[in-house]
Amino acid sequence: MDTLKVLLYFLTVNKNTHNLMINKTEVAMKRICMFVLIMICMSSAVFAMGEQKNIDVKLSGGYATYPERGGFGLLADYLWALDPYFAAGVETGFFWVKWEEKRGKALVGQSDADLKAKTNAFSIPALAIGQVRFQNLKEKYNILPYITVGLGYTFMPVTYSDPSYTDSSGTTHDSKKLHQLYHGFTWEVFAGAAYSPTGSNVHFLAEVGYVGSKPSKGNVDIDMSRFMINAGVRFAFLK
Repeated sequence: MDTLKVLLYFLTVNKNTHNLMINKTEVAMKRICMFVLIMICMSSAVFAMGEQKNIDVKLSGGYATYPERGGFGLLADYLWALDPYFAAGVETGFFWVKWEEKRGKALVGQSDADLKAKTNAFSIPALAIGQVRFQNLKEKYNILPYITVGLGYTFMPVTYSDPSYTDSSGTTHDSKKLHQLYHGFTWEVFAGAAYSPTGSNVHFLAEVGYVGSKPSKGNVDIDMSRFMINAGVRFAFLK
């Protein structure tokens, strides 16, 4: 199974990872997430043969470790229900963080105005996800709790705009605008619940979880790890 081979490949921790220091907690979390994903994939002989398919669309909010700023985003999941208790699929979307740094002051009219460097970062994940669903509770309360784990890669375009200014030492700096692409391994763990009115194929979702992500470029990495809260809807389709 090609999918299983790819998952098994990521179990190997490369001791010579280029310019990155991965602590023991991150390694343990990656292995736990990977183990759960493998168990889910092994629960069905054919990954894409689930009779029910779901599309989840979610608004998300979180607080990035660096630059210690809040951000928001949009996520989309496509899930195959392997059986009533397990589902697997893919996830993508974006998470946007914007921050500013004061560079100095400029005279505007009769008053001073702050000059600020502005940075926009868009974190775009491409993840394989697995989901464990507690179906017994749905039958009792019409609410389906679940746990989702994901592993994959993130691409993060970063735009940096710096105005021309003179610093405190009297040095003049020209304005500049840079576009850079960071990328790196990403994992996530979420706990959520889905509520659906009786007879409806639409579910309302709420999730809380953690995303581990440190996209890098050369010797520089940006720690975009964050706690997140998601809310959205799930559309269920039968084959």
